[in-house]
Amino acid sequence: MVQEDKERSNPNFKWYAIRVGTNMENQALMQIDKMISKYDLDAHFGRKVKPTEQVVQLKGGQKKTLTKKLFPGYLFLELEMSNAIYKHIVGVKPVLGFVGAAGSEPKPISDREMKSVLCSGEQRVRSEASAGVFTIGENVKVVQGPFKGFEGSVVASEDESDKLKISVMMFGEQTNVELTYSDVEKDK
Repeated sequence: MVQEDKERSNPNFKWYAIRVGTNMENQALMQIDKMISKYDLDAHFGRKVKPTEQVVQLKGGQKKTLTKKLFPGYLFLELEMSNAIYKHIVGVKPVLGFVGAAGSEPKPISDREMKSVLCSGEQRVRSEASAGVFTIGENVKVVQGPFKGFEGSVVASEDESDKLKISVMMFGEQTNVELTYSDVEKDK
């Protein structure tokens, strides 16, 4: 997520959002780094962020971890803005422009907004199944963990925490167990 882990050493650093071509975030970061080196602008730049998250996807009982962009087509740069810096950045090939800079100097992102972006980009794991795929009463099969092989029905679903409560037959009686979405799959 954070390309460079510099401390905020310059009190004039502010966060800016830039738009880049579709699926060009990595190329834009590389070109910005080249531009910084070429013009010796390292003292004017802080962190460069492309927020991502790790997502566990369940397909056919197999877990696959994917990296997903939280803000496709956007990068966040911590920098000391000047006319020269602005011109250098918009001159980088995949950069389309600054957010909030319609013909004028771009507006920085507030610290509160950027904190939200940085928190949303922390490496967190969630299941794609969290989009409300499991419904109450639905039959599921446990595919991992201590209850692997058990079958049951969904009693409760908490999408925010990717947790399910399922009722399984254990020791001759129905017992509710709490599992994560990645622990179960739909029973076929």
